[in-house]
Amino acid sequence: MENNFNSNSGSYLRTTENINGYYNKLDFKDKSVLTVVGSSDHIFEAVIRGASKIDGFDISNNSIMLYYLKEASVNALSYEEYMNFFFVEYTAFDKDTYERVRPYINDSALLFWDNVFNSQEMEPSEVVASMLASKRLLLYPSLAYAESKLSILSSHLSEDKYNILKARINNVDIRVFLRDVFDVDKVDKCYDYIFFSNIFEYHDSTKFKELIEEYKDKLSDDGILVAGYAYHDIDLADYQEYDIIPTESRWKVNTPDAPNDNLIVTSKKKLTR
Repeated sequence: MENNFNSNSGSYLRTTENINGYYNKLDFKDKSVLTVVGSSDHIFEAVIRGASKIDGFDISNNSIMLYYLKEASVNALSYEEYMNFFFVEYTAFDKDTYERVRPYINDSALLFWDNVFNSQEMEPSEVVASMLASKRLLLYPSLAYAESKLSILSSHLSEDKYNILKARINNVDIRVFLRDVFDVDKVDKCYDYIFFSNIFEYHDSTKFKELIEEYKDKLSDDGILVAGYAYHDIDLADYQEYDIIPTESRWKVNTPDAPNDNLIVTSKKKLTR
């Protein structure tokens, strides 16, 4: 199986995984985490739940840049302002709000975002849309509607949990790296949790299973590696030697009879079912 992922690949503004559905099964207090950056949701959820160290990696520079913008926005903005800035029609990526966020942006991302918000050719929202895998922002008509949809999957997109994130984010050791998942030799050892999101979908299963075995050496004695989040319509026949653990579908709150999504899990300590 071939893939075309590289440093210019599209990112994601929000998760489509039911992160709440499986993070609730884990104890993050004082734990170390390695996770794909993706939409930043995995990192922020781990912060809220008490992780002490979080390393994020992504092959996409767009994901890294969006993480730094979101991190700065958490520091600069209230919950309402944050949601309006990222997810609500007519207010998303507003230039005046960006000026308030700007002083908090990591130096490595500041020039990037200044160029986006000072573009003479495109509106900032159009530039951000071009950075996404979907090439669309898919915004919501109001803050209340955005919260009702997004907080189902990621608790930090509810006001109470966002305020916890805001209070804790600067007290957690967070590092993000522009890095391919196959660069195992660059990865630290002894993580309590490793999360690969749905990367497995885009790689040959034999090669990816070899990678999983290499990453198991990066786990602590009781560590857990969630090697994949699989939507219910994905065939997992090639991964049957691992635990396939059902987790509530991201749509289940709206359609109770929807089939489960699944986690591919391998570890010395099993995830609570």
